[in-house]
Amino acid sequence: MRANWLASPPLVVAFAIAGTTRIDLTRDALGTGSDGRAVYLRDLWPTGADIAQAMAQVSADLFARRYADVFTGPPAWQAIEVTPSGTYAWDDSTYIKEPPFFGRPRRRRSRRSPGRGFSRSSAIR
Repeated sequence: MRANWLASPPLVVAFAIAGTTRIDLTRDALGTGSDGRAVYLRDLWPTGADIAQAMAQVSADLFARRYADVFTGPPAWQAIEVTPSGTYAWDDSTYIKEPPFFGRPRRRRSRRSPGRGFSRSSAIR
């Protein structure tokens, strides 16, 4: 059975460290430390105090200075050919697509937006 889901970047990293998604991150070890002891997500996850300390170092002024030229970028970024547009020119869909590396023949799918709803007769099975 194949399964796809979305996860926050920290959880993606945690599963990658563990080498599997078939673990309970709340109680199973992600791996073993250099000292031979089990390492759990709770050992790596920041505390509320850690997050508050990091947030206290960020200000609107710092953000504005840091990102003032974010759209300029280095020469390699500037060399990327793009079509000027107010929005990104998606293919046919703005929904998550099946990755091509699964290699299965593609089925025709409805072009309806998931936000518009579906009638029972139009459901993909």
